[in-house]
Amino acid sequence: MPITEFASLQFKASRSLSEPAILALFQKLFAWQSECSGYPLLFFTNPKAPSEIHLITGWESVEAHEAWIAGERNQELLRVFAPFINILGMVHLDIDFERIPNDAESMICIGR
Repeated sequence: MPITEFASLQFKASRSLSEPAILALFQKLFAWQSECSGYPLLFFTNPKAPSEIHLITGWESVEAHEAWIAGERNQELLRVFAPFINILGMVHLDIDFERIPNDAESMICIGR
């Protein structure tokens, strides 16, 4: 069963997805990570906190995700994203990613 990665990011002051350079970086992240994991990469914003963006994707295993994290492409993305975002946190959820609708326009998280 695939696992699910859930990561929370926060834009640094006065930065947002509306900037063409940042949008291009997210498109690169989507392409590279989806290619590596074999699963779509979903992004959600928080209407109550517009500076937050959440990433949800699947991996065949925690080990597969850890290999991506240590890999050259991810390390490059971390370097180029550093001026624009902070990583608030990342967890592996014991939820089969294939059960998450990839056409969802929103998700509600209860609790924090």
